[in-house]
Amino acid sequence: MLVAVKTINKKCVVETEYWFCDKEDSKDKLIEIGFTEDEYKDLPDRLTMTKSDVYRWGEIAVNMPKEDFEEMDWENNDEWDATQYDREDWSFSDGCGDDQDYDFEMGEKVDDYDMDDFMREYGDVDECEVSFIGPLNAEIIDEDG
Repeated sequence: MLVAVKTINKKCVVETEYWFCDKEDSKDKLIEIGFTEDEYKDLPDRLTMTKSDVYRWGEIAVNMPKEDFEEMDWENNDEWDATQYDREDWSFSDGCGDDQDYDFEMGEKVDDYDMDDFMREYGDVDECEVSFIGPLNAEIIDEDG
């Protein structure tokens, strides 16, 4: 069935993307953004970045079994993982923060923004998670959906 879930409080949607990039395919660009040859050699073969964005408001429509809907305590939710269900539609608004975390040491002269741009240009998203934090409003919008 199709269920619409909305946040009640501010800053309650966290979207986390897991990015990866093979270092061998992008050596020249890594050197260009500030890694030295020695720093490049110390990098793992597969570079990964975890990027989290926080939104003040959000809503999502998902297909979920009726029993999951009924078992969920929507008003007393701590964290609900929306990505465990097929998403039909979603809208997140008013971004209020982001954070990047890398599984490697940044070069001394590498800027965080340059590294973020590099991963977005040369990397790929491996996985994405969307969590709704705090009390939620949920309603069935299509029993047959």
